[in-house]
Amino acid sequence: MAHDILDRLSWREDILGNIGPQERDELMKRGVVKKYRNGELVFSQGTAHQYTYFILRGVIRSSYISHNSKEYTVAYWSKGDVVGGPYFINDATTYLWSGYANEPTEVLAISGARLRELALEMPALAIAMLDAMSFKLHWFSLLLQVMGTQSVEGRLGILLLGLAAAYGAETEEGLLIRYAFTQSDLAKMIGVSRQWVNNALGHFQRKGALSIVKGRFLIRNKTVLKESLGPVE
Repeated sequence: MAHDILDRLSWREDILGNIGPQERDELMKRGVVKKYRNGELVFSQGTAHQYTYFILRGVIRSSYISHNSKEYTVAYWSKGDVVGGPYFINDATTYLWSGYANEPTEVLAISGARLRELALEMPALAIAMLDAMSFKLHWFSLLLQVMGTQSVEGRLGILLLGLAAAYGAETEEGLLIRYAFTQSDLAKMIGVSRQWVNNALGHFQRKGALSIVKGRFLIRNKTVLKESLGPVE
């Protein structure tokens, strides 16, 4: 099951790239382009849904505050992704997560009502949205697998494999995760302390599974990471 989910994370869907120029132009006309600085709030958990956001450039980190006031990172989304859900075409809802720009970011913001109208008019847009939602479902399924894993090494191993599948770039040395995730970022995604992540990363580095290149993770041996999965299989 875990490996099936990981395989499908490589099928990331670029909504704006998967519709024709006429549909894309019409979508741009109905929305508004917004720019955010690094660390700036894009939308806030618990507030009324105002916009659905198509990422034109940059990265947005989605997170939520749990009942014990602890913050958990849900995912990082980049160009081609859509955020601001989960009710992307319904403004009579609230955001279940918050979104923060993780670097200078530009988005196309469009109301749920307008997006619903366009989806009814443009089958290509509706299908592209469904494909993007399927990717999100696979990502959240992976997170459930991660949180159900008993060992920290297993949680971190499957998370790194998931990030590599979604954001990896092939190099001569291995698979380079394009974005610079910090130990704190990873800790918030798997529900452990930064020190636990530091220890687990050290374990993987000693086994030759990964190294860090200019703040980014380079996966050198996926087999070692897969061997850490244990119970999630």
